[in-house]
Amino acid sequence: MNMDESSWSSYPEKQEKAKTTTRAALTATFVAFAGTWHMGFSIGSVNAASVPLTKFIKSEYEQRYQENVTAEFVDAVWVITSSIFPVGGLFGSLLIGNLVGRFGRLKSLLLCHVVVLMMSFLLAMSKVFRLPEIIILARFCLGVTSAAGGTGISPMYITEISPKHVRGIFGSLVGTGMSIGIFGANTFGLPSVLSTDALWPVLFALTGLPSLFFVIFYKLLPESPRELFMENGDTEGAIDVLRSMNGIFNVSPIIQDMAEEKVNSKSTVRLTVRQLLSRKSLYPAVIASLVLAAAQQMTGVNGIIFYMNDAFVEAGIPDGVVPYTAVGVSGTVIFINLACVFMTERYGRKIMLCSGYTIEAVSLVLITIFIQLQHLSPVLPYLTVVSSLGFFCGFGLGSGIVTHVVIPELFDQSSRSAGMVVSSVVIWVSFTLCVVITPYMLAYIGGYTFVPFLALAVATIFFTAMKVPETKNKSFAEINAELLGKRIYKKGTGNGVA
Repeated sequence: MNMDESSWSSYPEKQEKAKTTTRAALTATFVAFAGTWHMGFSIGSVNAASVPLTKFIKSEYEQRYQENVTAEFVDAVWVITSSIFPVGGLFGSLLIGNLVGRFGRLKSLLLCHVVVLMMSFLLAMSKVFRLPEIIILARFCLGVTSAAGGTGISPMYITEISPKHVRGIFGSLVGTGMSIGIFGANTFGLPSVLSTDALWPVLFALTGLPSLFFVIFYKLLPESPRELFMENGDTEGAIDVLRSMNGIFNVSPIIQDMAEEKVNSKSTVRLTVRQLLSRKSLYPAVIASLVLAAAQQMTGVNGIIFYMNDAFVEAGIPDGVVPYTAVGVSGTVIFINLACVFMTERYGRKIMLCSGYTIEAVSLVLITIFIQLQHLSPVLPYLTVVSSLGFFCGFGLGSGIVTHVVIPELFDQSSRSAGMVVSSVVIWVSFTLCVVITPYMLAYIGGYTFVPFLALAVATIFFTAMKVPETKNKSFAEINAELLGKRIYKKGTGNGVA
């Protein structure tokens, strides 16, 4: 039974301060971790298992064609196997709006996790079936689910279920889940663990472990209160979720904000991508989201992660030390991300983005210098590793976490799914370009590979400082007004937007 406006607006006027409830924290953490583990694990595992996997590719094709295959052929198959993941992500990003429109947030996530389980099974069985092509197919599909569910619907859902005062903290967990996945892949992918000729299928099978738990516990997760109220017209259901998420009884101010947004949007019908791109009033939000989405990838982070071992070899690290160096770097990034989760809400999104990109830029300068001078001292290669760690610190501090918080906050309810589609497309196009061009840059310009990434990081600092609004503790109406250069009068001080 739905409640009319007179019902929810008649609650006592006494203001209650929202709390960080156990249910809200567990829901956000679980959805973020399950949604992005398989993305991080897919990025890290292909790097960790590169040696036994290339042996498998070479062996199977030689047995199939009864002749020796060239190193160039094996390298080509390997590049396809690596780069097909972000290509799948590009296709997946195009599905976000359709999935959300047809199934809603939670059911769309469930569908993505079912696909992850199926693809993890195929990866585990690829050696039994003796088909390297299965790995390519599975990684393509994992890229689809990573974009649609991991970087698309998961942050959208988390943003909408989170109390305003911890929206940044909970949204930041998306990047942390991805980092944990990378660390897990590098750890389980050590030569002394699962990165062996016999056990690498087991490594790939772990891709779907959190998705299994998501499918099991799916029924315990709440629907998005904004979706319930603004799109489904279920006021009573929205109130119940808001009470459990915010830890207060009187949620009428939150409902009132959503009702005003609903009126201001003129309609709760979701905009299509074409409608989004044709509305001049949304141009500032679209431009800001696209720049942040592209910058997250084009500063080189996933190119470095995919080819971390190659980059460390280029820096002069001994081959036997490289896998353990990768584990140490990715493990440290997790602790940095966890610390930054709380800093995002304390210091605000804008300062975190600018600080993160500044640290990335400085680290890229140091990496370039130390690689060029590595022959002068045996210590310099290890300083390259320290600088790489600094780069990942900057990524975790700013773009890696905050980007997934800010982009959903830039759009209102009617434009959010279309905005996430467009920004996700840019993320995955940039991801694909970065992964494809990085090995060629390493091969042809060596230590100068990171200079173009440096230039992009510096440009992003200036753009963020001038064009991206602070979204901390602001309603979506306030954020939109700031993007348009308007002033918001708080309740009791004036009449709305000026």
